[in-house]
Amino acid sequence: AGPTSNDFRVTWQDDRNGLFEVLGQRVSVDGVPLGENITLSEAGFYDDESPRIASGDKTVGLVYTKGVAGTQVVRFKSLEQTTLDEHAPIIDLSDGVSVAVYPTIVWNEDRYVVAWYHADGANKAVYATTVSEDGQIVNPPTALSSPGGWHSRDPAILPLGDRMLFVYADNHQDPDLRFELYSRMVDANLVPLGAEMRLTTAPQDSVEPIATFGPEGNVGILFRDDRNGEQHVWFTRLGCVVAAP
Repeated sequence: AGPTSNDFRVTWQDDRNGLFEVLGQRVSVDGVPLGENITLSEAGFYDDESPRIASGDKTVGLVYTKGVAGTQVVRFKSLEQTTLDEHAPIIDLSDGVSVAVYPTIVWNEDRYVVAWYHADGANKAVYATTVSEDGQIVNPPTALSSPGGWHSRDPAILPLGDRMLFVYADNHQDPDLRFELYSRMVDANLVPLGAEMRLTTAPQDSVEPIATFGPEGNVGILFRDDRNGEQHVWFTRLGCVVAAP
């Protein structure tokens, strides 16, 4: 879901007509649907799944995947905020060769930032790109993690204007290939501002982070952790540390 100044926009995947497609709905601040469900993806022979939206200055940005198991591509389109009508046509963001899954999107100052990960292929990394409100790619798809022959997954993005914080899971440093959480700061053009930082060390997987701002400049991270042999929700926090002069 994504808010505007007067109400909310909600998106989901729906197979009421056979294949999955992306639907949207305007909802009032009191939780009352405004108008009818709106089809936001285009018809075809493949499923449209995993939609996420974000509000820009004048539009709503939508990302989702199109395909079937083994052929998924990440797609983007921008929508009019007041009506959810198309503002700019659909474009493909991923290469169409690797299986790109579970995209996420945020607005960062003057552009949308979209991230996803490759579930197969030579580089199973976290990728990101930036897109204008008019559907033009500003920065091409860029690998933000370096898993080597292993695997990164589950990107989360926190926009900071001149830079962005990415949090994701990766298993390249664990001898048993367990996933741990990492963070990496990049500038507005996706150029890394330092090495990735490992955040967790656990005897089982730590995955699916959700990051948000807290008071006094800190960042809260909620994630799934299996260290006790069951799936539990864990929390950690990153603080802003400035080196002494």
